[in-house]
Amino acid sequence: MRWIYGVTLVALVACKGGGSGGADGDVAGDDDDDVVHSTLPWSQVTDTQQDCCSTVKVDFQWTESRLETTKAQWAMPPDPIGAVVVFHGSNGSIAAVQQIEWLELYNVLYDRGIGVMLLNSVDRGDGGGKAQWSELPGPDNPDVDEVDILLATVADESDFEFEDPVVTIGYSNGAKFSLLCSGAAYDRGRNIRGAVMHNGGNGFPDHGLPGLWVSAENDSSGGGADNMQSLAERQGNGSLHLAGDEIPLHPARFAKQPQFDEEESIQLFDLLVEDRGWVDAAGNRLIQFEGDPDEFVDDLENQIPVNNKIEAAYQLRVVWALHRMSAQHKLAEAAWIEEQLLR
Repeated sequence: MRWIYGVTLVALVACKGGGSGGADGDVAGDDDDDVVHSTLPWSQVTDTQQDCCSTVKVDFQWTESRLETTKAQWAMPPDPIGAVVVFHGSNGSIAAVQQIEWLELYNVLYDRGIGVMLLNSVDRGDGGGKAQWSELPGPDNPDVDEVDILLATVADESDFEFEDPVVTIGYSNGAKFSLLCSGAAYDRGRNIRGAVMHNGGNGFPDHGLPGLWVSAENDSSGGGADNMQSLAERQGNGSLHLAGDEIPLHPARFAKQPQFDEEESIQLFDLLVEDRGWVDAAGNRLIQFEGDPDEFVDDLENQIPVNNKIEAAYQLRVVWALHRMSAQHKLAEAAWIEEQLLR
Protein backbone atom coordinates (compact mmCIF):
# COMPACT_ATOMS: atom_id res chain seq x y z
CA MET A 1 0.00 0.00 0.00
CA ARG A 2 1.12 3.55 -0.67
CA TRP A 3 0.52 5.99 2.15
CA ILE A 4 0.92 9.73 1.64
CA TYR A 5 0.57 11.95 4.70
CA GLY A 6 0.35 15.74 4.92
CA VAL A 7 1.25 16.48 1.31
CA THR A 8 -0.13 19.63 -0.25
CA LEU A 9 -1.79 19.98 -3.62
CA VAL A 10 0.85 22.44 -4.85
CA ALA A 11 3.69 20.12 -3.88
CA LEU A 12 2.10 17.13 -5.59
CA VAL A 13 1.44 18.99 -8.83
CA ALA A 14 4.98 20.37 -8.79
CA CYS A 15 6.40 16.87 -8.35
CA LYS A 16 4.45 15.57 -11.34
CA GLY A 17 5.88 18.10 -13.75
CA GLY A 18 4.82 18.90 -17.33
CA GLY A 19 3.21 16.87 -20.05
CA SER A 20 -0.42 16.39 -20.94
CA GLY A 21 -0.43 12.84 -22.28
CA GLY A 22 0.20 9.50 -20.68
CA ALA A 23 3.54 8.09 -19.53
CA ASP A 24 6.48 9.44 -21.46
CA GLY A 25 4.16 11.87 -23.20
CA ASP A 26 2.37 9.11 -25.14
CA VAL A 27 -1.39 9.27 -25.44
CA ALA A 28 -3.20 5.95 -25.77
CA GLY A 29 -4.88 5.84 -29.14
CA ASP A 30 -2.40 8.02 -31.07
CA ASP A 31 -1.04 4.84 -32.68
CA ASP A 32 -3.00 1.61 -32.88
CA ASP A 33 0.03 -0.25 -31.55
CA ASP A 34 0.01 1.93 -28.43
CA VAL A 35 -3.57 1.20 -27.37
CA VAL A 36 -3.42 -0.70 -24.09
CA HIS A 37 -7.13 -0.89 -23.29
CA SER A 38 -10.25 -2.13 -25.01
CA THR A 39 -11.70 -0.10 -27.88
CA LEU A 40 -14.17 -2.79 -28.90
CA PRO A 41 -17.44 -1.25 -30.16
CA TRP A 42 -19.95 -1.21 -27.34
CA SER A 43 -22.38 -3.21 -29.45
CA GLN A 44 -19.89 -6.09 -29.24
CA VAL A 45 -19.17 -5.84 -25.51
CA THR A 46 -20.83 -8.67 -23.59
CA ASP A 47 -22.00 -8.75 -20.01
CA THR A 48 -19.89 -11.20 -18.01
CA GLN A 49 -22.90 -11.80 -15.73
CA GLN A 50 -25.45 -12.25 -18.49
CA ASP A 51 -25.98 -15.93 -17.68
CA CYS A 52 -26.10 -15.24 -13.92
CA CYS A 53 -24.23 -15.63 -11.73
CA SER A 54 -20.63 -15.91 -10.60
CA THR A 55 -18.62 -14.25 -7.86
CA VAL A 56 -17.46 -10.78 -8.85
CA LYS A 57 -13.81 -9.89 -8.31
CA VAL A 58 -11.92 -6.84 -9.51
CA ASP A 59 -9.60 -7.24 -12.49
CA PHE A 60 -7.03 -4.86 -11.00
CA GLN A 61 -5.35 -3.94 -7.73
CA TRP A 62 -6.34 -1.09 -5.44
CA THR A 63 -3.85 1.44 -4.08
CA GLU A 64 -4.71 3.15 -0.79
CA SER A 65 -3.63 6.73 -0.11
CA ARG A 66 -3.89 8.87 3.00
CA LEU A 67 -4.88 12.42 2.05
CA GLU A 68 -4.97 15.61 4.13
CA THR A 69 -7.88 14.64 6.36
CA THR A 70 -9.31 11.43 4.92
CA LYS A 71 -8.36 8.43 2.82
CA ALA A 72 -8.92 7.13 -0.68
CA GLN A 73 -8.47 4.04 -2.80
CA TRP A 74 -7.81 4.07 -6.50
CA ALA A 75 -6.83 1.98 -9.52
CA MET A 76 -5.36 3.50 -12.65
CA PRO A 77 -4.78 1.61 -15.91
CA PRO A 78 -1.80 2.40 -18.15
CA ASP A 79 -2.32 5.44 -20.39
CA PRO A 80 -5.83 6.19 -19.09
CA ILE A 81 -8.30 8.18 -21.14
CA GLY A 82 -9.59 9.73 -17.91
CA ALA A 83 -11.05 8.73 -14.58
CA VAL A 84 -14.10 8.68 -12.36
CA VAL A 85 -14.23 9.84 -8.74
CA VAL A 86 -16.85 7.95 -6.71
CA PHE A 87 -18.71 9.22 -3.64
CA HIS A 88 -20.44 6.90 -1.14
CA GLY A 89 -23.86 7.43 0.41
CA SER A 90 -24.88 8.75 3.81
CA ASN A 91 -23.11 7.07 6.72
CA GLY A 92 -21.02 5.16 4.20
CA SER A 93 -17.37 4.79 3.32
CA ILE A 94 -15.09 3.55 0.57
CA ALA A 95 -16.22 0.02 1.44
CA ALA A 96 -19.83 0.87 0.55
CA VAL A 97 -18.86 1.66 -3.05
CA GLN A 98 -16.90 -1.59 -3.32
CA GLN A 99 -19.98 -3.76 -3.02
CA ILE A 100 -20.56 -6.30 -5.76
CA GLU A 101 -22.58 -4.19 -8.18
CA TRP A 102 -20.01 -1.40 -8.04
CA LEU A 103 -17.18 -3.83 -8.81
CA GLU A 104 -18.98 -4.92 -11.97
CA LEU A 105 -19.04 -1.33 -13.19
CA TYR A 106 -15.41 -0.71 -12.22
CA ASN A 107 -14.22 -3.77 -14.15
CA VAL A 108 -15.89 -2.46 -17.31
CA LEU A 109 -14.46 1.04 -16.83
CA TYR A 110 -10.93 -0.18 -16.11
CA ASP A 111 -10.96 -2.40 -19.20
CA ARG A 112 -11.79 0.71 -21.27
CA GLY A 113 -8.81 2.62 -19.88
CA ILE A 114 -10.78 4.57 -17.27
CA GLY A 115 -9.30 4.96 -13.81
CA VAL A 116 -11.40 4.59 -10.66
CA MET A 117 -10.93 6.71 -7.53
CA LEU A 118 -12.92 6.21 -4.31
CA LEU A 119 -12.98 8.79 -1.55
CA ASN A 120 -14.19 8.94 2.05
CA SER A 121 -16.07 12.06 3.08
CA VAL A 122 -14.17 14.29 5.50
CA ASP A 123 -17.08 14.10 7.95
CA ARG A 124 -16.98 10.57 9.38
CA GLY A 125 -19.89 11.09 11.77
CA ASP A 126 -17.55 11.32 14.75
CA GLY A 127 -19.90 13.70 16.53
CA GLY A 128 -22.66 11.11 16.64
CA GLY A 129 -24.23 12.04 13.33
CA LYS A 130 -23.95 10.37 9.94
CA ALA A 131 -20.93 10.55 7.67
CA GLN A 132 -22.08 13.08 5.09
CA TRP A 133 -20.62 15.06 2.22
CA SER A 134 -20.24 18.77 2.86
CA GLU A 135 -22.81 21.11 1.34
CA LEU A 136 -20.67 24.23 1.76
CA PRO A 137 -20.08 26.36 -1.36
CA GLY A 138 -17.30 25.10 -3.60
CA PRO A 139 -14.49 27.46 -2.53
CA ASP A 140 -15.02 26.54 1.15
CA ASN A 141 -15.93 22.88 0.74
CA PRO A 142 -13.46 20.53 2.52
CA ASP A 143 -14.56 17.52 0.48
CA VAL A 144 -13.88 19.33 -2.80
CA ASP A 145 -10.45 20.18 -1.35
CA GLU A 146 -9.85 16.45 -0.81
CA VAL A 147 -10.91 15.69 -4.38
CA ASP A 148 -8.23 18.13 -5.56
CA ILE A 149 -5.63 16.43 -3.39
CA LEU A 150 -6.78 12.99 -4.56
CA LEU A 151 -6.39 13.94 -8.23
CA ALA A 152 -2.91 15.30 -7.56
CA THR A 153 -1.93 12.25 -5.50
CA VAL A 154 -2.98 9.83 -8.23
CA ALA A 155 -1.26 11.99 -10.84
CA ASP A 156 1.95 11.76 -8.82
CA GLU A 157 1.83 7.96 -8.64
CA SER A 158 0.38 6.79 -11.97
CA ASP A 159 -0.05 7.55 -15.65
CA PHE A 160 -2.98 9.82 -14.81
CA GLU A 161 -2.34 13.52 -15.41
CA PHE A 162 -3.82 16.20 -13.17
CA GLU A 163 -5.39 17.84 -16.23
CA ASP A 164 -6.98 14.61 -17.52
CA PRO A 165 -10.79 14.49 -17.90
CA VAL A 166 -12.89 13.34 -14.97
CA VAL A 167 -16.50 12.32 -14.39
CA THR A 168 -17.91 12.35 -10.86
CA ILE A 169 -20.15 9.50 -9.64
CA GLY A 170 -22.23 9.46 -6.48
CA TYR A 171 -24.79 7.27 -4.74
CA SER A 172 -27.64 8.68 -2.61
CA ASN A 173 -26.10 11.46 -0.48
CA GLY A 174 -23.03 11.04 -2.69
CA ALA A 175 -25.22 11.68 -5.76
CA LYS A 176 -26.09 15.08 -4.34
CA PHE A 177 -22.38 15.71 -3.80
CA SER A 178 -21.60 14.52 -7.34
CA LEU A 179 -23.72 17.42 -8.57
CA LEU A 180 -22.06 19.91 -6.23
CA CYS A 181 -18.51 18.67 -6.76
CA SER A 182 -18.72 18.55 -10.55
CA GLY A 183 -19.54 22.25 -10.67
CA ALA A 184 -17.20 23.27 -7.85
CA ALA A 185 -14.24 21.35 -9.30
CA TYR A 186 -15.00 22.83 -12.73
CA ASP A 187 -14.87 26.29 -11.15
CA ARG A 188 -11.41 25.43 -9.81
CA GLY A 189 -10.20 24.64 -13.30
CA ARG A 190 -10.49 20.86 -13.18
CA ASN A 191 -11.30 19.04 -16.40
CA ILE A 192 -14.76 17.84 -15.33
CA ARG A 193 -16.78 16.30 -18.15
CA GLY A 194 -19.98 15.26 -16.40
CA ALA A 195 -21.69 13.88 -13.32
CA VAL A 196 -23.41 10.55 -12.57
CA MET A 197 -26.11 10.29 -9.91
CA HIS A 198 -27.26 6.88 -8.60
CA ASN A 199 -30.42 6.81 -6.46
CA GLY A 200 -30.36 10.54 -5.78
CA GLY A 201 -29.30 13.90 -7.13
CA ASN A 202 -32.45 15.98 -7.53
CA GLY A 203 -30.81 18.89 -9.31
CA PHE A 204 -28.69 19.93 -12.25
CA PRO A 205 -24.92 19.98 -12.82
CA ASP A 206 -23.57 23.52 -13.15
CA HIS A 207 -22.07 24.98 -16.32
CA GLY A 208 -24.32 22.88 -18.53
CA LEU A 209 -22.30 19.76 -17.77
CA PRO A 210 -24.08 16.59 -18.91
CA GLY A 211 -25.58 14.39 -16.23
CA LEU A 212 -26.49 10.73 -16.01
CA TRP A 213 -29.24 9.80 -13.55
CA VAL A 214 -29.78 6.15 -12.58
CA SER A 215 -33.07 5.36 -10.86
CA ALA A 216 -34.55 2.23 -9.29
CA GLU A 217 -38.19 1.25 -9.83
CA ASN A 218 -39.14 0.98 -6.15
CA ASP A 219 -37.02 3.87 -4.87
CA SER A 220 -38.25 7.47 -4.66
CA SER A 221 -34.81 8.99 -4.03
CA GLY A 222 -33.93 11.85 -6.34
CA GLY A 223 -37.61 12.34 -6.99
CA GLY A 224 -38.01 8.92 -8.61
CA ALA A 225 -37.65 7.76 -12.19
CA ASP A 226 -40.03 10.27 -13.77
CA ASN A 227 -38.27 13.19 -12.14
CA MET A 228 -34.85 11.89 -13.17
CA GLN A 229 -36.05 11.51 -16.74
CA SER A 230 -37.25 15.12 -16.65
CA LEU A 231 -33.93 16.30 -15.20
CA ALA A 232 -31.99 14.61 -17.99
CA GLU A 233 -34.24 16.05 -20.69
CA ARG A 234 -34.08 19.56 -19.26
CA GLN A 235 -30.31 19.46 -18.75
CA GLY A 236 -29.67 18.30 -22.31
CA ASN A 237 -26.12 18.32 -23.69
CA GLY A 238 -26.05 14.54 -23.89
CA SER A 239 -27.64 13.97 -20.48
CA LEU A 240 -29.29 10.61 -19.91
CA HIS A 241 -31.56 8.74 -17.51
CA LEU A 242 -31.24 4.98 -17.05
CA ALA A 243 -34.27 3.42 -15.38
CA GLY A 244 -33.52 0.43 -13.16
CA ASP A 245 -36.30 -2.16 -13.24
CA GLU A 246 -37.28 -4.83 -10.77
CA ILE A 247 -36.24 -8.21 -12.17
CA PRO A 248 -36.96 -11.83 -11.22
CA LEU A 249 -34.62 -13.41 -8.69
CA HIS A 250 -32.36 -15.92 -10.46
CA PRO A 251 -31.68 -19.12 -8.48
CA ALA A 252 -27.91 -18.46 -8.73
CA ARG A 253 -28.17 -14.75 -7.92
CA PHE A 254 -26.68 -15.04 -4.43
CA ALA A 255 -23.54 -16.63 -5.94
CA LYS A 256 -22.50 -13.15 -7.04
CA GLN A 257 -21.51 -12.71 -3.40
CA PRO A 258 -18.31 -14.53 -2.33
CA GLN A 259 -20.17 -15.89 0.72
CA PHE A 260 -22.27 -18.19 -1.51
CA ASP A 261 -21.43 -20.77 -4.12
CA GLU A 262 -23.95 -21.73 -6.80
CA GLU A 263 -25.30 -24.72 -4.88
CA GLU A 264 -25.83 -22.66 -1.72
CA SER A 265 -27.53 -19.94 -3.76
CA ILE A 266 -29.95 -22.41 -5.31
CA GLN A 267 -30.69 -23.88 -1.88
CA LEU A 268 -31.52 -20.43 -0.52
CA PHE A 269 -33.65 -19.65 -3.56
CA ASP A 270 -35.63 -22.86 -3.00
CA LEU A 271 -36.18 -21.91 0.65
CA LEU A 272 -37.49 -18.48 -0.35
CA VAL A 273 -39.88 -20.16 -2.78
CA GLU A 274 -41.06 -23.15 -0.79
CA ASP A 275 -40.64 -22.11 2.85
CA ARG A 276 -40.98 -18.33 2.88
CA GLY A 277 -43.17 -17.83 -0.19
CA TRP A 278 -41.44 -14.54 -1.01
CA VAL A 279 -40.93 -15.39 -4.69
CA ASP A 280 -42.46 -17.88 -7.09
CA ALA A 281 -40.57 -20.61 -8.94
CA ALA A 282 -39.72 -18.15 -11.72
CA GLY A 283 -38.22 -15.71 -9.21
CA ASN A 284 -41.01 -13.15 -9.39
CA ARG A 285 -41.64 -11.33 -6.10
CA LEU A 286 -44.82 -12.45 -4.33
CA ILE A 287 -44.40 -10.69 -1.01
CA GLN A 288 -45.86 -7.18 -1.00
CA PHE A 289 -44.02 -4.22 0.46
CA GLU A 290 -45.64 -2.68 3.52
CA GLY A 291 -44.75 0.95 4.13
CA ASP A 292 -41.24 1.98 3.13
CA PRO A 293 -39.80 -0.84 0.95
CA ASP A 294 -36.29 -0.52 2.36
CA GLU A 295 -37.48 -0.64 5.96
CA PHE A 296 -39.68 -3.59 5.05
CA VAL A 297 -36.69 -5.52 3.71
CA ASP A 298 -34.74 -4.57 6.84
CA ASP A 299 -37.34 -6.58 8.75
CA LEU A 300 -37.21 -9.44 6.24
CA GLU A 301 -33.45 -9.69 6.59
CA ASN A 302 -33.70 -11.34 10.00
CA GLN A 303 -36.02 -13.96 8.53
CA ILE A 304 -33.57 -15.15 5.86
CA PRO A 305 -32.63 -18.71 6.89
CA VAL A 306 -28.84 -18.52 6.31
CA ASN A 307 -25.84 -17.13 8.20
CA ASN A 308 -24.95 -14.46 5.62
CA LYS A 309 -28.24 -12.61 5.90
CA ILE A 310 -26.85 -9.14 5.10
CA GLU A 311 -25.33 -10.25 1.79
CA ALA A 312 -28.46 -12.19 0.83
CA ALA A 313 -30.71 -9.22 1.64
CA TYR A 314 -28.42 -6.96 -0.37
CA GLN A 315 -29.10 -8.99 -3.51
CA LEU A 316 -32.83 -8.97 -2.80
CA ARG A 317 -32.72 -5.19 -2.59
CA VAL A 318 -30.90 -4.98 -5.92
CA VAL A 319 -33.22 -7.29 -7.87
CA TRP A 320 -36.27 -5.70 -6.29
CA ALA A 321 -34.97 -2.28 -7.42
CA LEU A 322 -34.78 -0.63 -4.00
CA HIS A 323 -32.35 1.96 -2.67
CA ARG A 324 -29.19 0.17 -3.82
CA MET A 325 -26.79 0.64 -6.69
CA SER A 326 -27.54 -1.78 -9.50
CA ALA A 327 -25.23 -2.88 -12.30
CA GLN A 328 -28.25 -3.59 -14.50
CA HIS A 329 -27.17 -0.85 -16.93
CA LYS A 330 -23.41 -0.97 -16.29
CA LEU A 331 -22.51 -1.21 -19.98
CA ALA A 332 -24.71 1.76 -20.92
CA GLU A 333 -23.36 3.72 -17.96
CA ALA A 334 -19.74 2.93 -18.84
CA ALA A 335 -20.35 3.82 -22.49
CA TRP A 336 -21.82 7.19 -21.46
CA ILE A 337 -18.86 7.89 -19.16
CA GLU A 338 -16.38 6.98 -21.90
CA GLU A 339 -18.21 9.26 -24.34
CA GLN A 340 -17.92 12.23 -21.95
CA LEU A 341 -14.23 11.60 -21.29
CA LEU A 342 -13.43 11.42 -25.02
CA ARG A 343 -15.53 14.34 -26.27
